[in-house]
Amino acid sequence: MNPKDSPVLFPTSSRKLYVARVSTRRNALTLVFASLAVGALVAIRPLASSGGRFGDTLGFETFLAMLAFAFAVRSPLGVTARLGLGPSGLSRGTLALLALGTLALSYSLDGVYRLIEPPDSGVLFQFESELAGARGGTLAFALLSFALVPGIAEELLCRGLVQRGLQTRYGPIAAILLASAFFGALHMDPIHSAFAAILGLYLGAIAYLAGSVRASMGCHIANNTAAVLGTAIIPEVGPMPAAATAFSLGVLGWVWRHHPPTAPADAPKKEGP
Repeated sequence: MNPKDSPVLFPTSSRKLYVARVSTRRNALTLVFASLAVGALVAIRPLASSGGRFGDTLGFETFLAMLAFAFAVRSPLGVTARLGLGPSGLSRGTLALLALGTLALSYSLDGVYRLIEPPDSGVLFQFESELAGARGGTLAFALLSFALVPGIAEELLCRGLVQRGLQTRYGPIAAILLASAFFGALHMDPIHSAFAAILGLYLGAIAYLAGSVRASMGCHIANNTAAVLGTAIIPEVGPMPAAATAFSLGVLGWVWRHHPPTAPADAPKKEGP
């Protein structure tokens, strides 16, 4: 017997009290995460003055993560289900292959970016100038600011909150496209945003195939970690041949064909982002 259908076990007054308590708890959690999000933005200024772009990025990414949680706690599904933090439906070997595909695509996009953007003028070149030769604590802070926290925060917001919410309304393809456009816009640079959106398509497909944001989060962190370490240790890297793009698309196509998308059974049915 369903408890909510039983007036004896759960009378109307008890149900109303339960709903009120749940609503109060959700509102409180929303307020907490929203406050943390605002606090992260406020902290950007002193962080930026002491840590350069490292601190600035860390504060902004923390804001994105708290924003995702602030919206997710209001869902009746719970944070884990709403953001897609459940286990991945893909094997570890498949996830490792997709991570390599992400690296290959990113490396190819990097090469194209260098052909389009004049040297010493774009976001990528500023990033390289700050990271070149970084070691010790500086390198560790860079990995935290540019690899770990962004890989978690941006996936929670873009692939977790936005893509999963849109998928239930418009289907997976439209959701991946829209979430990727949003992901690109977060980078706030015309050329960099366009290339980030392309990478977002790849990450969005991974999250969809795995039925979990954990998969795209792992690939995102691996990609950013390789970018930070490669820039700090080997500053001069030439464009990657087009074969890298073919490899990344081949990996994604193979996974898509041999591993049907893992439908998130706990996804919201009529809940938008």
